[in-house]
Amino acid sequence: MTFPLTPNTLVDDQDWAIFARDEEEVDGHPPKSGSNANFPTPPLTPVSPRSSFPFDSTLVAGESDTTIVSVSTTFHPSAGLLSTILPDLVLLSTDLVFFYVHEPVLLAASNNKFSSLLPMETAQSRLNSSPAPTEDELIQLLVVPEPSAVLNVVLHIVYGLSPARHSPSYTTLAAAVNCMPTYGIALRPLLNPSSKPLVGRRTPPPSPSHLYALLVNHAPAHALELYTLAAAHDLPELARAPSAYLHGLRVCEIPDEALQRMGGVYFARLVRMQLLRIDMLKRAVVQPPRSHVPTRTCTEEDTASLVRAWGLVAASLVWDAVPDSSVVNLEAAFRALSMHLTCLECAQEFNSHLNTVLKIWAQAPTTISC
Repeated sequence: MTFPLTPNTLVDDQDWAIFARDEEEVDGHPPKSGSNANFPTPPLTPVSPRSSFPFDSTLVAGESDTTIVSVSTTFHPSAGLLSTILPDLVLLSTDLVFFYVHEPVLLAASNNKFSSLLPMETAQSRLNSSPAPTEDELIQLLVVPEPSAVLNVVLHIVYGLSPARHSPSYTTLAAAVNCMPTYGIALRPLLNPSSKPLVGRRTPPPSPSHLYALLVNHAPAHALELYTLAAAHDLPELARAPSAYLHGLRVCEIPDEALQRMGGVYFARLVRMQLLRIDMLKRAVVQPPRSHVPTRTCTEEDTASLVRAWGLVAASLVWDAVPDSSVVNLEAAFRALSMHLTCLECAQEFNSHLNTVLKIWAQAPTTISC
C-alpha cells in the first residue's frame, strides 16, 4: 500500500493539515460500504492547507462533492514514525481529526488492549474479503471518544515524543492524564522524573520525562489543581512539584470536590508539610543570641536588653507563624534590631546567630514527604 502524502505537504507550525477528497470516486474506484464508509478519509492527492482553518471545525462539507478533513501533522501516513513500517490504524477524534498510528505500538503501551478496542480485524483478512477493498479500506478506522488535543498528547507520549511544540494547556494535559488509565496506559512510569526509558522493546518506549516536564511547568499557576490530579492517581513524585507552591494555602479554603479527589492520604501529607514548616520556624527563632561577658561599654543590662528585644520579635513571629514565611521577611524582622547595637561583640554574636536561624529555616521542608 502506498501513501503519497509527504511532510512537504504539511504545515509544521499547525497541529492539523487539511486535505480534500472527492467522495464520488478515489483513484477510479467507486465508494464502497464498510467500516470507513461513513467517514471521509485523508486523500491520495493532498490539497494545500489553509492557515486560517479553525481548530474546532475540522470537518466541513461544502456544496460541491469535496469534503475537507483534518489530519494530524505528526501522525500522518508518511510520518515515518516507525521507519519503513506504515500505519495500519486510523484514530478519529470527537472533533474529527485523523491520526495514523500503528496498532502494535498502542497494544505494547496498553495493559487492557486499549480499553478492549484492539486488536481489530487484520489486514490479511480484509484482503481476502469480497469484494476486494480499496487502499483506503485496508486501514482500519477507530473512533475514539477524546478530542483531538487530548488524543494528540496521549499519542505523543505513547510514541515517546514530546508534545511541547503544540503548547498544550494545563486543561488538555490533565484530560490526557485522566484518560490514559482508561486505555490501559500506566501513569507512574511516565510521571516519575527519576525513571529511565524502557529498553529492549521493538516499539518506541514511552518517555518518562515529556509529560512530567510539561505538567510541572504549569505548577506555579495550577498548583492545587495539579496536586489534586497527582493525588487522584496516586503519583507522589508528581505531587511534590506543586506542593512547593502550596505553603500558604489555607486548607479550610480547599474546595470539597478537590478534597474528595485528593483523598485523605495526600491531604494529610499537605497538612503535615505545613505544620512541619511552622514548627521549624518556631524552633529556629525561639532561642536568643548568647550574651557575652559584661564590659565597661556593654553591661549586663545592655546584653539583657538585646535578649528581650529578640524575644519580642520572636514572640510576634511565633504568634503569627505561617508556613509560607520567606527568608527575606524573617531576616528583615530581626535585622532592625541590629541598628541599635553599639557593642562590637553584641553585633558579631547577633549576626552569627541570625545567620544560623536563617540557615535552619532555609532547610525547612519545601515539598510533601512520601
